[in-house]
Amino acid sequence: MLVGRLSDIFSRRWVVIAFNVCALIGAIIAACARTIPTLIVANVFTGFGAAGLLSILFFVIGELVFNKARGPINSLMFVTAVPWSTFGPVVIRALIEHTKQGYL
Repeated sequence: MLVGRLSDIFSRRWVVIAFNVCALIGAIIAACARTIPTLIVANVFTGFGAAGLLSILFFVIGELVFNKARGPINSLMFVTAVPWSTFGPVVIRALIEHTKQGYL
């Protein structure tokens, strides 16, 4: 609801740009992080950016796609996240267990 209201006030273009910039700032902070608190701050930025972009996705698709194709296109957009959310924790666990860094 907040993202929809912001996009009504400031236009969808600027809201999408703002959330993309927020996610980019989080990625840059995470890439340069040397401590856990810095990494937590980076995750806050990337999480806020990703949540905003995911929320506004419905509005953007509603304006760009024909009514008949909205359901399949929305499904396609969300299905692309399944492999990352399914196998991401498995890959990270393997990296922790089988690398020299291991548990710090």
